[in-house]
Amino acid sequence: MDNMLKKLHPDGAWQRACLALLIFFLGTTIAQGKEAVAVFQPDLRAPYDQVFSSIIDGIKDHADFKISIRKIGDDYNQSKLSAWLDKRNIKAIVAFGSRGLEAAKETANGRPVLAAASLLSPDILELGNMGGISLAADPEAIIAELKRLYPSVKRVYVVYSPKHNNWLMQYAAKIAKDYGVELNAVQATDLRQAAIQYKSVLNELESGSDALWLPLDPITVENRTILPLILRVAWDRNLTLISSNAPHAKRGALFSTFPKNMAMGQSIGATINKWLAGGEPLFEVLPLTDLGFAVNIRTAKHLGIKLDKEDLERYELKFPRN
Repeated sequence: MDNMLKKLHPDGAWQRACLALLIFFLGTTIAQGKEAVAVFQPDLRAPYDQVFSSIIDGIKDHADFKISIRKIGDDYNQSKLSAWLDKRNIKAIVAFGSRGLEAAKETANGRPVLAAASLLSPDILELGNMGGISLAADPEAIIAELKRLYPSVKRVYVVYSPKHNNWLMQYAAKIAKDYGVELNAVQATDLRQAAIQYKSVLNELESGSDALWLPLDPITVENRTILPLILRVAWDRNLTLISSNAPHAKRGALFSTFPKNMAMGQSIGATINKWLAGGEPLFEVLPLTDLGFAVNIRTAKHLGIKLDKEDLERYELKFPRN
């Protein structure tokens, strides 16, 4: 074997070839010894699946486990999916979106499940063997950014649906207190009630000391009719509007947050690593901390907030674009 390699790779190149083969076989052996984790991904066509691809790239970047991806369609077969998990000796499941979570609930069979890439709450997960990283932005990141831009802020108002965000508002109230801010969280169970609450809240808001926060909420945050009304009132009365909805900074909010998908995947991978390392996994729902920020420079100027070059470099997205 050595003589053959010497003929094929003269002048010492055969040693390098042997080393490359050794590294390849060692890597293959190590990979074969890793635990297997399934990723349930909604079956979407390109380019709508790119978000999931980016998250998976982040998971792979931090994973000490093998990944098996399964795309979940509307008509998936529960028995076949369960057999697929058993055949691959899957030890844990990462479930993307509501479709992935539904499939995981039906087929986990005691395996730990980490839900992600959707709006989550402890009630939705039913916990047990499930934890999650919600798409709901971390209130601490939002309030900290608001205080940095607007140190005089004393009160933050928010209209939310208890079904989706009760747990988040309880956490946000504690965080706000730590920053010397009072959180006034108002419940609404449907869009009509939300519209009434927004009218009341907008009448209470005071320029220079109050802010309105739009959370990620499918019931109370509506972009076609309610958002334009809020934006118009906020502009006319110099009110501060911040949001957890990515497009809102472009439309006129002072700032908004958006998920950093690659970093989110890295956090998911790190969590699964801990789960597989032994001991009892900690099942909980966490807000998203892997966030980017977008700022509306025109709105900031309108509110009297001066953004220097260093300030602007903090933001991944800036509107309006020149």
